[in-house]
Amino acid sequence: RAKQPVKVLGTGEITVKLDITAHKFSKSAADKIAAAGGSATSL
Repeated sequence: RAKQPVKVLGTGEITVKLDITAHKFSKSAADKIAAAGGSATSL
């Protein structure tokens, strides 16, 4: 999917700290990433 926007969805569990950069995040994905101590950065 080169040069196409990527949206991170919030299905599943996050148990480790992640620092993710993507075009969009669902509300649940951003909440789960933050709850695990990580960061969700939008482009």
